[in-house]
Amino acid sequence: MSVKRTELEIIDLDRYVLFARPCVDINEDAVRKLADRADKEGLDFIGIVHGHVDTLDHVEYDVQTDLSENPIMSIMIRNICAGVYSKTFLENNHIELRMNKDTIFPDLDILWQTFVFSHKALFLNSDVCDNVGLDTVWMDETGPAFDVNRRFDYIRDILMKDWNLWNKWKYYFSLQRFRCYFEMIHWMTEDVGWIFAERMAVDFHRSIELEEVDETLFYPEEQTALHVLAEDAGFVKRFYLGKIIYSKQVFDIRGELDRSSRRVQELENEIREKNEDIRIQGLHLEEQRRESERNMELLRQSYDKELQDQKEMYEHSTTFRVGKVVMVIPITAKRLVKRIMRRLKKS
Repeated sequence: MSVKRTELEIIDLDRYVLFARPCVDINEDAVRKLADRADKEGLDFIGIVHGHVDTLDHVEYDVQTDLSENPIMSIMIRNICAGVYSKTFLENNHIELRMNKDTIFPDLDILWQTFVFSHKALFLNSDVCDNVGLDTVWMDETGPAFDVNRRFDYIRDILMKDWNLWNKWKYYFSLQRFRCYFEMIHWMTEDVGWIFAERMAVDFHRSIELEEVDETLFYPEEQTALHVLAEDAGFVKRFYLGKIIYSKQVFDIRGELDRSSRRVQELENEIREKNEDIRIQGLHLEEQRRESERNMELLRQSYDKELQDQKEMYEHSTTFRVGKVVMVIPITAKRLVKRIMRRLKKS
């Protein structure tokens, strides 16, 4: 799948302007409220932060800060998914939106310049947006990859116009460029990755030689890579990229296993649901059987009661009483004859 170019959503807000990446859904009412707040507080910039890359533990949200005095805050740049910018601030610092057909991070240089020059900025959590997704892409061509490289070169040129400014920001610039490049390699096909890795290794080999890298800012595993790069510019191409290709294969296998696992889970859920349906149907049948037995018992009791009622009604009837009297006479006569015959036999 070819890389998807990124076109920023742009909303004009009178004295302010919104730049938002396509992965962000933010309604215009919320945007205008942010612009109103920025205008009242005289802010240069409001950054909406989504923590999908690196973040700083001590970053304070909803608190005005001077970004120009805190180079370490540049770690947050890749997490800015949308921003409200003062048009006056952009104009005074000659910050322009630079777009081309191979762009994947069109606001990268805007954000860097904003962090370098802004004295009044504010961070807000991404929950002010309706939805924020990941803006990663899959690169199967070199154009978008080298566009990011050119954007970092452009930022470097701006910083180096003022030597004091460059010395203040160079270590954090190198840190963020290094991390961005390594992150991008994970989005590339093997062919594009091999080409980009060679340029990446050369860039960092040069930065290390020019003492533009402060390794204490890097994670331990990153420091190891830097030491190897210092000795061997082809390290990334021969070793690290190979690990990434292997990791991609493992990732694909795990993805397939995850899909198979989800399918198995779906089938198990279906079986459980069917078993539950059968169990419920069995309970219904058992209840129907018991209901049938209860109805039969009630019918039998009703029938017995009806017979008893008929018997009582018959025994209390005139016909039964007359018949009973008539039957008493022959029975009494029969008993009298039997007594006489016993007496004659004795005599």
